[in-house]
Amino acid sequence: AGDVDGDDLDDVLIGAYDETGESGGAAYLILGKSLGARGTRSLSRADHKFVGERAGDWAGFVVSHGNLDGDGLDDIVIGAYGCGDKGPITGAVYVVLGRSLGEGGTFSLSKADYKLVGEGEDDYAGYALTSEGDVDGDGLDDLLIGASGQDAAGTNAGAGYLVLSSSLGSERTLDLADADYKFTGEADDSWAGYSISYAGDVDGDGLDDLLLGADADDGGTESHVAYLILGSSLGSRRTVPLAEADYKLVGETSYDYASQVSGAGDVDGDGLDDIVIGAAGRDDHGYDSGGAYVVLGKSLGVPRTLDLSNADYRLLGEDAYDYAGSTVSDAGDVDGDGLGDILVGALKYDGRFDYQGAAYLVLGSSLGERRTLELSQACRMVGRFEGDHAGAAVSCAGDVDGDGLDDVVLGSYGGPDGNGAASIITARAMAHMGSIDVIRKNSNDTGRLPQEGQRAPL
Repeated sequence: AGDVDGDDLDDVLIGAYDETGESGGAAYLILGKSLGARGTRSLSRADHKFVGERAGDWAGFVVSHGNLDGDGLDDIVIGAYGCGDKGPITGAVYVVLGRSLGEGGTFSLSKADYKLVGEGEDDYAGYALTSEGDVDGDGLDDLLIGASGQDAAGTNAGAGYLVLSSSLGSERTLDLADADYKFTGEADDSWAGYSISYAGDVDGDGLDDLLLGADADDGGTESHVAYLILGSSLGSRRTVPLAEADYKLVGETSYDYASQVSGAGDVDGDGLDDIVIGAAGRDDHGYDSGGAYVVLGKSLGVPRTLDLSNADYRLLGEDAYDYAGSTVSDAGDVDGDGLGDILVGALKYDGRFDYQGAAYLVLGSSLGERRTLELSQACRMVGRFEGDHAGAAVSCAGDVDGDGLDDVVLGSYGGPDGNGAASIITARAMAHMGSIDVIRKNSNDTGRLPQEGQRAPL
């Protein structure tokens, strides 16, 4: 969640979109200073709880943060794609400014500082979102919101909306029809915007760039696609067809599902940010073993359409039905070497238990001359129980313990009681990851980060 309270420790925001049992949804904020000794704790002890306005909102399905008002405190952004303000599943996004947080407790999203509402029913606005990039160079983070069911360019063609923070004023409720920019899918059933991310600055112009994933627009192969839009390309036109995106990255083979998108940070240290694209349908090590592609910023040139067979790196899942690449994220810099690191989720990984799930940490330093890397050789973190589906969400947590190294958070939507969980794993803990178990080791120890092939249960 960035640093919402200004104490120089990053905080953690966890979504629980079905928390009420009636799909009202919630999100929980845990301050970095509240994380003490390692262990298991209930989210009922979170510093702040944000609850959806009404049943069916599914608030907390996706969460993000950024400094939208320039006060130095990070702000909270919560998606609620089930919001029905203009009909079923219109969708909405809530913004709670860091300065609006009091001493703690439960906060109704009806009191959010801003509410951004989709254009119409079945838009799924807020199904995906991010607020961790500055596309116009004004020093404020901007809101990028996916609405994969939006129909302006065709039935379920989908759309993404960019709302500049400088456009947020005194009006608390905003219609996404008035967004600064709208990016529309290419064809019916493209579902563009169901995955969305900032790419960082891939071209070195000082402006952040945008990534949108789409289920189709791939010539009917089900390989899926990702679109990259450079911040410098945004001009006076408010509606931009994704057919005119700066780059279109197409899955390598049929049913790759290469449309889970994320910035990767700068994995090669050249000063340009890079991107990672998950492809859970790859079949290299069995049906749907999955994988991910890494495309370096310096590799983007001509032509505008890039077949991911030409990606700089391919990261391959371990076994059939693992669905590696079902989620991807940058991991920040967990080993302090100045290179960006990558997280790849495999929510159906089977280890000791069926569907325990896993997430892989791929260090930027491990990306060398080999274009194809096996995730079996990466640092693997696995769920603790049957049906955990660990890796259903993966993210950089920032530096929650103040040691100067980035930490990670992994989501699991199963577990023994089906209530789900989030695991915060510090870089310091990962530094002692042995061949089997890190969870029982003292996270206050110091040491080196794990080498290739090391793993631990969450």
